[in-house]
Amino acid sequence: MPSSRARRTAARRSRSAAVTPHSVPPTAQAPNPRRGSEVKKRSGGPTSVRAPGCICTAPLGVAGGHQLRRLDDLGTMTAGHELLHLDDLHTSSFARIQSGRPFGESYGLPSHPSTGNSQRLMISIHALLTENALADEFVSAFHARRLPEKFFYWFPLSVRAWLALCSDGAYRNFVRSRSLIARSRAELARLFPVAPLEVVSLGAGQGDKDLLLLEALRERGARVSYVPVDTSQALLEMACAGALAAGFPAQGIKADFTLPTHLKALAAEPEAPPRLVLLIGNTLGAFDPIAEARELTRLLRPGDALLVDGEVYAGDATVAGYDNPLNRRFAWAPLNAVGIRDTDGELVFEAADDTRLPGLHLIPKHFRAARDVEALLGGEALRLARGERLAMNHSYKYAADTFLRILSEAGLAVRWQGRSDDERFLMVLASPQ
Repeated sequence: MPSSRARRTAARRSRSAAVTPHSVPPTAQAPNPRRGSEVKKRSGGPTSVRAPGCICTAPLGVAGGHQLRRLDDLGTMTAGHELLHLDDLHTSSFARIQSGRPFGESYGLPSHPSTGNSQRLMISIHALLTENALADEFVSAFHARRLPEKFFYWFPLSVRAWLALCSDGAYRNFVRSRSLIARSRAELARLFPVAPLEVVSLGAGQGDKDLLLLEALRERGARVSYVPVDTSQALLEMACAGALAAGFPAQGIKADFTLPTHLKALAAEPEAPPRLVLLIGNTLGAFDPIAEARELTRLLRPGDALLVDGEVYAGDATVAGYDNPLNRRFAWAPLNAVGIRDTDGELVFEAADDTRLPGLHLIPKHFRAARDVEALLGGEALRLARGERLAMNHSYKYAADTFLRILSEAGLAVRWQGRSDDERFLMVLASPQ
């Protein structure tokens, strides 16, 4: 289990930690490029995206010490503050946790072939970021005419769309990242000693790629514990449930690692085991990669390692990769969830060069209202006038040498690197210099 400050911080805030089963991938707020930098637009075109969902769940009354009281209109909670059961969206057979026992009582080991234990598993998630805080931030962000990355994995509709996207071969980034880990996991595992290792996954999502690496490390002989970190409750539940079902100790942390206070809370204690920090699936590109790489370096101690990947830019082919039905459904999901329909406007994708570094490319997108639009969240009306734009999440792509340069200038030394079969994805294992 994690011995980091994050665990103790969350425990202080919530004596009864929020507990729940499966979850969906996460992400944090997508910052705009650094002030003073120029981004040159290159091309644009309408497109849209959609995200998957999934999940089984347990009662949840308090998160981070705050009552969940205004979420009924979000479709994520019932009036009795229980998460909705979304078993029909999930392909695995995890059993729901019944509410007949108090949460403080032990539920035993998870069911796993190696233990012969058939008891149901209990999921533990510590919350640095509450659902109320997310609801407030969504309203504020909408008024500011932008939707950060985290909200593309927050609504049940978004989770459903994300999972559908990941299950479809047309979403090449997921395929590239997962295939690269599957192919390289044994080689990566050999780079770590046979000793305790804490695997901290930032933006873990549903955790399926993480699990491939966890299993390889265990086969190597490492004693692995798993700490998925995400802003999405649903995806965190899935990541934890998958790890527990496979026999790994798991503690989810609901946090936005782009917030300095949250990142500081995730820092390990000096006496804690070495860490492998994961930031995979081009997650670094969802933020400002130059600034975020520097922040992540501060999270690492001597002996820790970071596994990070990025999409290699391929011109028009990169932009065209966003134009498929499942991706459009994912992009539309947070808008649809608050009552904005496809007929209310259009999604526009663009390509831009970030002039801070050669070979640094940005794919931003926005919604443009074709008529006056009114959305609704938690009983609060959110309006867009005809012609107004709502900036949405973005994704950075790189020339391969630019990606390596960003890591090097952040103070990271490359220990290993691998490429996807089509050379469009670069994965790097790095340590502090």
